[in-house]
Amino acid sequence: MSKVDLTITAENQFSDSVRVQREFVFSLYSNSFTGKITLQRSFDNVTWGDVEVFEDTSTEKNGEQPGGAYYRFGCKTGDFTSGTIDGRLASTAI
Repeated sequence: MSKVDLTITAENQFSDSVRVQREFVFSLYSNSFTGKITLQRSFDNVTWGDVEVFEDTSTEKNGEQPGGAYYRFGCKTGDFTSGTIDGRLASTAI
């Protein structure tokens, strides 16, 4: 299993990437956060596209990526208002 953790406290902060071969788990947890966190995917670990945006909430997401890709998460410029949010992205199969 490969994983990355990140505490986000400002805009323009992104996690390192995680190589996902099959399945992944994405978690966000916070007691007080206002903003948007974006989960992104890349097939070359350079060019990133948005997969899903989570706003003002804790969440737990399970996903599948047949064939493999890189994933990361973070807060884009202009998407942070206040608070702290902790996140974890983990590949559950190698």
